[in-house]
Amino acid sequence: MTYNKNTNRKLAMIILGIDYGTKNIGLAISDETGLVAGVLPILHNNDDEKAINNLLEIIFSHKVAAVLMGAPMRERETDMFIKIKEFAAKLEARSGLSVKLWDESYSSQTVEKNLRGKRRKKSDSLAAQLLLQEYLDYLRETKKT
Repeated sequence: MTYNKNTNRKLAMIILGIDYGTKNIGLAISDETGLVAGVLPILHNNDDEKAINNLLEIIFSHKVAAVLMGAPMRERETDMFIKIKEFAAKLEARSGLSVKLWDESYSSQTVEKNLRGKRRKKSDSLAAQLLLQEYLDYLRETKKT
C-alpha cells in the first residue's frame, strides 16, 4: 500500500470503469483514494481491437490497477452479455489487469432518464461513472464490516 505524501492517507488503486457498447464505450476513473469516480471522454467503438488499443493507452497513462466493466447480470444469455464477456477477456489478456464484471442492469437507463438534449451524448460515460461509484461505495462499505 502506498501513501499520499501530503495527507499520509493510504492510497487505493486506481480503477477504470467501462460501460461497453457496440457504438460507444463510456469511461470513468476513480481517484487515487478510491472514494470518487470521475468521467472520462467517450470512446467511439467501430472496432473492438482499436477500442482495446485506446483503452490500453488510457490504462497506462492513468496508472490503472484494475478494470470494472458493466454487464447485464440479469440477462446472461443475451448477445450483449456474451460480447461484453469476450471484450473483457481480450482486455484482461492484453492489459494483464483483472477485469471484473459488475451488474449494470439499470445504470444506462437511470442516467438517460435524468438527461435531456445534448447532455445525452455523455450518457455512456455517466453510466460508467455511476457504475464505478456504486462499486467504490460497495468496497468502502464492505471494508467497514
